[in-house]
Amino acid sequence: MSKVWVPKESGHDFSKAKKFGDVSVILDGDTSPFNMDSLRMAFRKAFVHANENDYVLLSGPASVNIIMFDEWPFKVMNVLMFHARTKEYIFREIHANTTARK
Repeated sequence: MSKVWVPKESGHDFSKAKKFGDVSVILDGDTSPFNMDSLRMAFRKAFVHANENDYVLLSGPASVNIIMFDEWPFKVMNVLMFHARTKEYIFREIHANTTARK
């Protein structure tokens, strides 16, 4: 089964994301969005267990999402974005610059 990687618990209800896979929150509440090295290490550690069919869910501060995107180990990222009007997650596929990725 796929996983839905949530960068940071932000007080939101992620239950609707469960239809895409098991929800796994990467950062705890003590991780500062200003400590880039800690963010990088946390994402690298988590993404060792990721596979190319997993999803990442946009949540929390922009700096956290930027580092998460940068540390994603695959050429394609399955992204879930919450649509406030419909109260549903919208799926988008993002392709990395293939010259920059392995």
